[in-house]
Amino acid sequence: MKKRTLLALFCAAMMLPAAAQWTPGDYSQTKFDNDTNHLFYYEPTIIRKADGSSLVGYKSRGYHINPDTGEKEQTSFYYLHFQKLDKDGNKQFPEPGIVISHQLTHDASFSYLHMDTMSNGNVVFSFADERSKQGENFPGAGLEAYAYCYTQDGEPVWSPDGVKLPAYMHDSLVLGRRYALEDIVVSGDHLYFGAHITEQVNEWHDTAWFGVFYYYFEMVCMDYNGNILSQRVDSVYPAFNFEFIPAPDDNVYFLYVRSDDGYNAERIGTDCQNIWPDTVQVENLGVTRHEGALQQSYMPYEYIPMSDGSIGMVYPAMLDNMRAPLTYNRLYPDGSVLGHVFMSDTLGISKSHACILEGDTLTVFNTQDISLNSGMDELYMNLNSIKLDGTKLHPETSYGYWLRMDRNVKPQLIGAMKANGNYHALIQHQDIYYLTNQSYCYTFTLDGEKVGRKPILGDFLINDRTFYSDGNLAKFLFTQDEGGAGGLWQACIDVTDDTNTKPETGELNGKFTINADGKQIVFSQANLQYWNHISAIRFGSKQWDEQDGKNQWMRKPTVLFWYDLFGWGTGNDWRKTSTDSTDYATYTDWGLNDIMNTSYDPGTWRAMSADEWDYLLTKRENADTKWSLGTAHLGINTEVRGLILLPDEFEFPDTLKVIPKVHNFSTNKYIPEEWARLEANGAVFIPMGSYRLDTVVLSYDDIHTTPLEGRYWTSTPDGDCYAKALVINQNGWESQSMPRSYGLSVRLVKDADSEQGIEDVLFDDKQNRTRKVLIDGVLYIIRDGRIYNATGVQVR
Repeated sequence: MKKRTLLALFCAAMMLPAAAQWTPGDYSQTKFDNDTNHLFYYEPTIIRKADGSSLVGYKSRGYHINPDTGEKEQTSFYYLHFQKLDKDGNKQFPEPGIVISHQLTHDASFSYLHMDTMSNGNVVFSFADERSKQGENFPGAGLEAYAYCYTQDGEPVWSPDGVKLPAYMHDSLVLGRRYALEDIVVSGDHLYFGAHITEQVNEWHDTAWFGVFYYYFEMVCMDYNGNILSQRVDSVYPAFNFEFIPAPDDNVYFLYVRSDDGYNAERIGTDCQNIWPDTVQVENLGVTRHEGALQQSYMPYEYIPMSDGSIGMVYPAMLDNMRAPLTYNRLYPDGSVLGHVFMSDTLGISKSHACILEGDTLTVFNTQDISLNSGMDELYMNLNSIKLDGTKLHPETSYGYWLRMDRNVKPQLIGAMKANGNYHALIQHQDIYYLTNQSYCYTFTLDGEKVGRKPILGDFLINDRTFYSDGNLAKFLFTQDEGGAGGLWQACIDVTDDTNTKPETGELNGKFTINADGKQIVFSQANLQYWNHISAIRFGSKQWDEQDGKNQWMRKPTVLFWYDLFGWGTGNDWRKTSTDSTDYATYTDWGLNDIMNTSYDPGTWRAMSADEWDYLLTKRENADTKWSLGTAHLGINTEVRGLILLPDEFEFPDTLKVIPKVHNFSTNKYIPEEWARLEANGAVFIPMGSYRLDTVVLSYDDIHTTPLEGRYWTSTPDGDCYAKALVINQNGWESQSMPRSYGLSVRLVKDADSEQGIEDVLFDDKQNRTRKVLIDGVLYIIRDGRIYNATGVQVR
C-alpha cells in the first residue's frame, strides 16, 4: 500500500518542472536524499540507460517511524531504496525513492547491494534483512537474503516481500546468521542469486551445548518470474569472496577466492553446476598473496566482458618482494586462461584504480602508496595501457609523487575518463600536514604529460561512490564522511573546464629581485630531494619539508627515505658522497635534471649565486623588512624552524603579520592553515635541516632532534675546494665557505616569467598596480605580479 501511495505522489510531482541536477560545477554538489530520518548512506549503484536516464539503488540506515504514533523509534533499521533519474539528473520518484525493504536488521550492514536489469527492462536487487520472529531472541538469527524485482516505474513485479534465498537448514538452533557479498546477475533469460553465509548453530556435544560456526555458499538459478529452478550449497573456508559474471548461453562465470588457493572459476549452467570438467584456476596463490600478507587472496578489481563471451580481469599481484604490480588476465568460455600479464612494475601497493576502455584497448589509472621507514606513506599514480589480447602497449607512465600521507589514509580514484584529447583522473587523498581531505581533477595528455589539476568538491571524506562519464562530464554519486553520515550526494564536473586548473609547475607565487638590473626570480615549492632506490629527484611537498637526520641512511639501499643533503654542484651525480673535495671540481647545477613533480623542462631551475642571495637579503627595496626567522607549527612536538622571505610586492592576508628581523623562532609561528594564506600571497619558508659530513649529520640540539642550522649551497665557488653557502641559525643568516664535499640543502629558483605573449593592455591602473591584458587572445588580470583569469581565480 505504501508503494502505491509513493507512486501516486510521483505522478503528481512529474507535472512540475524540475531544474537539472547534472549542472556542472567544480565545487557544487546536490543532496540526493533529504529525508532527515535516514542518518547513514551506503553503496550508491547506478545503471545507465541508452536514453541518458539512470536507475539508482542505495542503502540507508535510520529511524523507523511508528505508523500508529508517528514517533521515531530506534535507528537500527536498514532501508533499500530504488530511484530513477532523467537525463538531466532529476529524481523521478519522491524522496526517499521507492523503499523496497525497511526491516529491523542487526547484521544487514554486512549485506551488499547488487542490482541488474532484465531484457524486458525490469530491475532486480539483492539485499538481506531480518523478518523472522526468531530474531527477537537471537539477533541476526532471522536474517535472510532476498531478491526483488521492480518495473522501472517503481511497481513490484514479484511479491513486494521478494524471493528468499533458501538457507541451508541445520537440525540445531541457529543462534545467528550473517549474509555477505550477496550478488544477483541476469544472464539471458535467467537470474543467478547467491550469498556467502555464516551461521552460528547451537549443537549438543556429549554433555553440553556449544556454539558452532558453519560457513557456506548458496546459489540459486531463477526465471524472470522469480521461480527457483535449481539450488546449490557449498562448504567454504572463512576467507571467501565471489562474483557472478554473465557467460554465453544463459550461463554465468562463478569466480571465487579462498584462503588456501588463488582465483578460481567455474562456468555455471541453469542447474547451478559447473559445465566444465573441473574447476579452473585463473591465478595461483603465489601471485595473489605474498608470504607476509593476511591469509587471504584478493578478488579482481575489474571485469571486462568481451564480444566472444570471455572476460578480462584487472587485479593486483601480491609478490614476495612486496611489489604489487597491476595485473591483467583473461578467462575464455572453454575454461582456458590467457595467463597473467604484469601491466606495471612498481614498488608500491596498489590502492585504487579506474579504467578507460576504447575498442580493444584498456587504459588503467591506478594509485599506489610506498611505505617509507619514517612511518609515512607516499602517494603515486601510474598509467598503463594494454590490448585485450594481453599485448602491453608501452612502459608504465608514472605521474610521480603527489604528497606524503598518514599510513591510515586510503587514497581513492573517483574515476577516470578521456575528453577533449586528454586523460582526466578524479582522485581524493588526505594531506598529512593539513589533515584535510582533498579532491582534485588531474589532466594529462595522451602521451602522459601533466597539464595541471583543479580542486573539486570540498574538504570532506568521500566514501562509497559510483562514477560514469558522459561526453566531457564526470557524473557520480557519493557518500560523505565516515559511514556515510554526511549523506548521499550527486555531483557533475566538466573536466574540460580549466577555470580553476593550476599547472603543476612546482613554483611559488612571489617574485624576488636579485640584482640591480631588476631581475626577478620565483622559488621552488620546497627543497630538492633525491632517492637512490628509484633514481629520482624532486621537490618536497611543502616548504617546510626537510629530512635532516634521515640523511645518515643514504648509503643503505634497504632503508627507504628521500634525502636532501647534497655535495656541491652534483647535478650530474646527486648521489655522490665522496669526502674528497677535489671530486667536486666541476659545478653542474641540479636544475639540469628532470625533476619529477614539475612540468618544466630540465634547465628551467637553478641554484642562486652568493651575490644574488646577498642582493635579495640586503639590497633590494625595503630588504630589511622582508626577512625574518619563524616556525611552522605542525602539531604537538612537531615544529620546523627556518627563514621567512617576503616577495617584492606583498600584502598581509587578514590579521596575519610577519615581524621582520627577529632573532628567535617563537615570535613568528604559524599553523599550516595560517602559513597557507601567507604562501598564497608569495611568502617563502627556508627550513633549517642541518648538514652532513659523509653520512654523519651535524648541528643538532642536545637531544639530537631539532636542527640548529640550515646550510644552503650557492652556485659560487670559493677557491678549488670550497664554495659559498647561505647559513641560517638563531642569529638570522650569514654567508660562509664550506668544503664542497659536505652535504648541504638545495633550494632552486627559476627566472620569473615575463609578460611575453601580451597582445594588448586593455587597462592600466599603475596606482593600484592592476592591469587588464589579452594574452594569446584570453583576458587576464595582472595585479602585484600575479595573474588571474577573468573570474578572479589566480592562475600564476
